[in-house]
Amino acid sequence: MQISLIAGFVPFLLSFAVIILSNVLKFNPEIKSAQKYPLLRSFLQLVIFYITASMENAEILDNECLIALNSFLVLFSAILLYCSFAVQAAAFVILLIKSEKSGDPQSVTLSSLPKPLSYQYRSPVSVFRENNSDKRTYFQRLKVIIIPAVTFTFMYFIYGVFETYFANMSEWKFIFMDILPPSLMILAILILLSCGAAYFIKGKNLDFIAMIFTALCVISYIQNAFLNVSTFINGAQENASNTVTIINLLLWLGIIVLIPYIIYCCYNKSMKNILRICSAATGLLLIMQGSALSYMMINGLSEKQSREKTGYTLSGAEQYEVSSNENVIVFIMDTYYSGFFDEWLENHPEYYDTLSDFIYFDDVNSEVLHTAFSMPSLLTAHEQDYTISLVESGKNCWESDEANFFYSSMHDDGYAVRLYTDSDKYSGGAENMLGKIDNVCEYTAVYTSKKIPTYFSLARLSAYKFLPLSLKNVFYVTDSYLVNQYTTSDSATANIDLSDWEQSPQSSKSRGIDYYNFDYYSSLTKGLSTTDKKLCIFQHIHGMHTPYISVHSTSLEPRADIDMNAAQEGCMEILTNYISQLKEIGVYDNSTIILTADHGMPSIDIASPIMLVKPQGRTNDHLVINSAPGNLQTDLLPTILDSIGLEHEPLEYSLMKIDENMQRERTLRIFGYSSDFPAAPKCEGVGSAEYNSYDEYKYTGRYSETDFSGIEPTKYPITDYWW
Repeated sequence: MQISLIAGFVPFLLSFAVIILSNVLKFNPEIKSAQKYPLLRSFLQLVIFYITASMENAEILDNECLIALNSFLVLFSAILLYCSFAVQAAAFVILLIKSEKSGDPQSVTLSSLPKPLSYQYRSPVSVFRENNSDKRTYFQRLKVIIIPAVTFTFMYFIYGVFETYFANMSEWKFIFMDILPPSLMILAILILLSCGAAYFIKGKNLDFIAMIFTALCVISYIQNAFLNVSTFINGAQENASNTVTIINLLLWLGIIVLIPYIIYCCYNKSMKNILRICSAATGLLLIMQGSALSYMMINGLSEKQSREKTGYTLSGAEQYEVSSNENVIVFIMDTYYSGFFDEWLENHPEYYDTLSDFIYFDDVNSEVLHTAFSMPSLLTAHEQDYTISLVESGKNCWESDEANFFYSSMHDDGYAVRLYTDSDKYSGGAENMLGKIDNVCEYTAVYTSKKIPTYFSLARLSAYKFLPLSLKNVFYVTDSYLVNQYTTSDSATANIDLSDWEQSPQSSKSRGIDYYNFDYYSSLTKGLSTTDKKLCIFQHIHGMHTPYISVHSTSLEPRADIDMNAAQEGCMEILTNYISQLKEIGVYDNSTIILTADHGMPSIDIASPIMLVKPQGRTNDHLVINSAPGNLQTDLLPTILDSIGLEHEPLEYSLMKIDENMQRERTLRIFGYSSDFPAAPKCEGVGSAEYNSYDEYKYTGRYSETDFSGIEPTKYPITDYWW
């Protein structure tokens, strides 16, 4: 908002300064009295700009069509503001030069100016009438305006829209036929308006409009092809210095205003040739973009599009079922830092007895501190590849030798493996878990789209690509959800925007999966059911993630009475209640139970995740603390295999086989944003990601005793990120 207002106020302030200087320099009274016209014109343009920009940034418009219309009013008023100043400044400079040459400012009149520049000091109505006489026939006038107008319309409302669509096809829920009719309708309307303009607007007015259209087409093409800051243009917000932004704007003003004015003033006798050049230039752009668009459409539409789409997701139908034979139950409580548990034990020493059969591994490292980076790795024991997209990396994790070994070992031993989490996408994609995770199911969604709002939301992205840097923020689209929001389906799962982490738990709920602590605990207290088949269950829940919630919460709204201690108490209630029910069923002894996290807190000093392990058949008098140097992402799966007596050596280390004195080099990656690397795109989304790089720390020794400030990290870029 602030940038937009500054962008509007600057040309008005400069125009006002020119008017003051004109009076100070004692120009002819004729010139002084005529200053009211540019002043009033600039003021009116400023008011329109402020109103439209305020509406845009305040987001008070809830209809995409109105938003799009308002956005183009912002653009139009901004262009008028800068054009008015450019013309006024040019006129002032000419008057100043002529007064210096004559030695008498009083002798300089408006007639001293080139006629087009003098127009701003006259009534717009009189100027329009004077220049609206024309001896040409209607069809001759139409030839002047039609190609530049059609090219401009095609560029902004067809080519830019379709290019955005085909460049991001995997991201859209709607099909091409949803935006084609509105596109053709807009094209037809604007062509008809051009035909009408040729009827009512004549003479020099028409010629100048044709030149302005030509200039807009040329500079817009140059902007999109060469001047945008990002190396990819998909709605990612531009980050340019003030100097670059100003130079970019001046280039726009020079091409749109100064060049047409110079041509108009100096080559008036050759206007026919100039207009032919305008038609030829815009016609060439039309052919170039039309050819490129044809190629994109042929490739993009090579496969038949359907409103009915199938996909894979995780089912929560059997979330509270356990085996009456043997179980492996892994609780992955989000963001559960081991230091939280240390404090819990200190304040609740009775848990040394409550969890007497468990081993507490208090020196476990988490290689990464974000769910989308960690979950695919800890579920597959395969390291993420940050040089490729998260989607591809997740697929590679699930297709890795490590994943194949673990899940085939579990299945060969008679275990069914189930995963319950808020988002299968962040865990590597349900479609990649087929044959490994047994509660993957197929769903079908039939999509319907509100065509016009969807089209206009893409038109905003089109304008974003073509406009100067100073105006891009007005048309910035933060996420593909803002385009997809007008497309819905009969599947609740499909309607959730999974690129937004705040919506992912909603997605899990639509599939019958309880993710929030209070939802999970409420269902758990209703009792576990049993099945004869052996089960391995990965249960990912909210845990210690912020905002802190208890098992007695009713929503995610922050509450003063719910802090980290209340959240941890809820986590312990879930664990102990589950254990109690396993004992009642009589399968506790034959169950391996693990309480861990997807990562610790997202900070280098509090990154170690909790790791409690009760192997199958283990009994003990009190909780045992083990300080073996573990690694969450690589050690979890071999620890499971070891706990149930299966071979684990093809994987890395079982925590129970690691010597506490082992000097093991471990890796910790801290993700952030670095100016050393370009912005990273959102994974499967439109816009820039929150992070673009990570600092990699290598260390040996206990995590809690390591001084990371003394370690020089290595910086690496990342390809993309979900948020």
